[in-house]
Amino acid sequence: MEFCLDPQSPLLSAEGSFKRMLKGKRIVLAIGDQLSLAAIALIPVIRDGSVGNFTTQQEAAAACHAKQPDLLLVTDELQQGNGIALLNEVRKLSPDTKALIFLKRETSDVVRDAINAHATGVIFVSSIGLGPGGDFMRSLAAACEGSVYIPDVVRERAGFSLKPLPEFSEKETEVLRQLCQGRSNKEIAAELMVSPETVKTHVSSLIGLMQVKDRTSVVIQAIRAGF
Repeated sequence: MEFCLDPQSPLLSAEGSFKRMLKGKRIVLAIGDQLSLAAIALIPVIRDGSVGNFTTQQEAAAACHAKQPDLLLVTDELQQGNGIALLNEVRKLSPDTKALIFLKRETSDVVRDAINAHATGVIFVSSIGLGPGGDFMRSLAAACEGSVYIPDVVRERAGFSLKPLPEFSEKETEVLRQLCQGRSNKEIAAELMVSPETVKTHVSSLIGLMQVKDRTSVVIQAIRAGF
C-alpha cells in the first residue's frame, strides 16, 4: 500500500481544514514513490507552500538545510537513502522543522527508530485516514500546533523497554497525558479548565523534571516509559 491522498477529498479543498492548518507553512515532501509524490505535490494547498519535492534523502536534506521549512512529510522508504536517517539529519540541519513520517514497514525496530528520531508524528501508511479523527489529519494538526502525535497502535508496536519517569504532581500527570495525545496547550487548557499560561507552566515543569529540551522530547521519553 503506497502513501497516497485523494486530492478531491473535501478536507483537502480550498475551504477545508487542511488549508487552514497549512496556511503560511513552508513544506518539503520526501516520498519514495514517484507517483504518490506527484499526486500529493499537486494538491493545491501543498503546492502553494512547497519549497521542494524529492524522492531521495540527500536532495531532501539539502533542501531542508537551505530552505528551513516549517514542515517535512517523509516516508520511511525513499528511492535513495532512508526516511528515518533523513529525520536525524534534519534535526541538525533545520532544528525548527516539524517532521511527520509515514511508515510502510511496521516492525518494532523501525517504529522505535522513528520515535527516537524525534518525529513530530509517526503513523502507519496502513492506518492513514482522511477524516478529522484520522491519523493523518491528527498528526498534521499536532505538528501545526507545535505538539506531537504518535497513535496508540504505533506506541504498542514500538515495544520499548520501560524506563521509570520522575514523580509528577497530579496536574503535571494530567498535562503529560494530554501531551501524549497530541493536544495543543489551548486544547489542554480547555480540557482541564485552566488557562493556557498554567498549561505552559506545567509543560515547562515537565521539561525540567525530565531533563529534556522541549515538549517533543517530553512525549518521546514518556512513550519510552510506557506512559
